[in-house]
Amino acid sequence: MREKLEDQAENLRNQVRNVEGNRNETTNNTESTLDLPPRSEVHHVNKEAKKTTKKWKKQIQYPLVRLFLFLFLLLVIFVFTYPVWSERLFS
Repeated sequence: MREKLEDQAENLRNQVRNVEGNRNETTNNTESTLDLPPRSEVHHVNKEAKKTTKKWKKQIQYPLVRLFLFLFLLLVIFVFTYPVWSERLFS
């Protein structure tokens, strides 16, 4: 049992060493990161795309909520007034 635990720990240590080695290699290559566009440009485009979809969702979402609220209130009114109009309707 103890041998398996030691083997597992050794495998994890090797993985950490490999990751650290890769991290050192990427920090030496700063030229590739300089070729990237600024964050403001990348995220500005995403915000514009999200605004158009959000507007469309809000236009659809709120009228449906209003409709469901109206139908719910109408149902409540019918339930509470049932004794009054049922006598006239069914007698």
